[in-house]
Amino acid sequence: MVHVLKQKQNLVSHHLSIMKQNDVAESFKISRYTYYRLKPEIRPILNRKN
Repeated sequence: MVHVLKQKQNLVSHHLSIMKQNDVAESFKISRYTYYRLKPEIRPILNRKN
C-alpha cells in the first residue's frame, strides 16, 4: 500500500489503525505479514451513487 499510495509507512499504518478502531477495516495475519481489508458491510456504502 505504501508504494501504491506514495506515502510513508507510518502514515499508512496510522490511517489503517484509525479505520480499524472505527470498524471500517479489519486485519488478519499470515506469517509475518498483516493484511487489511474493508469490512464487507462498508463496501455498499462506498458504492452508493449520490
